[in-house]
Amino acid sequence: MKKILYILIFLLISCELPDNETTYQEELVVFGQIELFEIFGTPIGEIKNVRVSMSSTFDTDIENANQLYIDSAIVSITGLFHDDPNHQDTTIHLQSLYNLGEYKMPEDIKYKIWPNKTYSLNVSYQDYSVNASTTTPNYLTITSIADTYTCE
Repeated sequence: MKKILYILIFLLISCELPDNETTYQEELVVFGQIELFEIFGTPIGEIKNVRVSMSSTFDTDIENANQLYIDSAIVSITGLFHDDPNHQDTTIHLQSLYNLGEYKMPEDIKYKIWPNKTYSLNVSYQDYSVNASTTTPNYLTITSIADTYTCE
């Protein structure tokens, strides 16, 4: 039994974990969400507020994490927002709420989110930029013998 204990101690002491030093790169962090669902055959979509901030290391010496949020970025979404699904894509610039890096769709702009269409989010701040796109899904309809139910 002592031999096994000595071997385990030897292995634990002699083995070193690799120390891969990586250099940290500050990056732009963006969170955004598009919701699309159907109510009685009518597509209903909403673009939730977008948040923009900078990343930080674990050992960053900051007084308040709110310092990482950015209220002066340029945030836009491009896609099909018109009532006519055959219309061309439009770019809408989101407005800063000057509250913890939060941006929202302008209230005076009426928009529609369509199923199976691509929407792109573009954010730029100083020398940083983030570009992302998503394609909204078609509706998911579940049927049974008795009736049909459309998932929301």
